[in-house]
Amino acid sequence: MILRAIEEFQSYVEPHLAALVDAIGATRLKLPHAAVLEQLLVVAGEARPIEGRLAKSDWLVVLAPSAADFVIDRWIELLRHALRRPAGAGLRARFLPVEVQYPALARWIARVESPLGISRMRPAHLVDGTS
Repeated sequence: MILRAIEEFQSYVEPHLAALVDAIGATRLKLPHAAVLEQLLVVAGEARPIEGRLAKSDWLVVLAPSAADFVIDRWIELLRHALRRPAGAGLRARFLPVEVQYPALARWIARVESPLGISRMRPAHLVDGTS
């Protein structure tokens, strides 16, 4: 089940997230706004099943943090980090605030970021806010 969740995420969400994060991770958009918006809409649509899973469980697949949570946390944090960049300003409202757009995901992020959560495994540039 864990591997299936990871493979589904990597197949359906990760390519769009990678393109989106790359496009808005710079000082200005690397792609036309319409192309970036298209990627964001796909990511937002794919976030709904994740939201649905987290509305029923504290963790994505099993009753404790798993590899699926590690994989997806990294990408969620990369997206949040990119949206805080200047190039993400016009796109933030479609995903942020997470508490409004995806409340179950926001609760999961809080668990991940808790002192005993998995966020301590994140790369330092995502934890301290530097680029």
